[in-house]
Amino acid sequence: MNEKLYLKPNLVTEPLIDNWYAWSHLISPATASLNIKNRHLSILKSYVMAPQAHAAAVKNPKMLVGRLFDYDGGRVDE
Repeated sequence: MNEKLYLKPNLVTEPLIDNWYAWSHLISPATASLNIKNRHLSILKSYVMAPQAHAAAVKNPKMLVGRLFDYDGGRVDE
């Protein structure tokens, strides 16, 4: 493939660690495990308890700043 491709100048990349936004506290195993325990697990528990509430909130632009899962209620069994 010799086709030249270009990225737009306004492209923004966001590094991820295990599909979560990468930041310095997720690199060290000690702080990463504390973040998973204290931050990520609470979001997961909230999703399992009320998946339809997460699905509805994701569709509301005013709620997009919250900690929500966008799985449309379909991954509770996992």
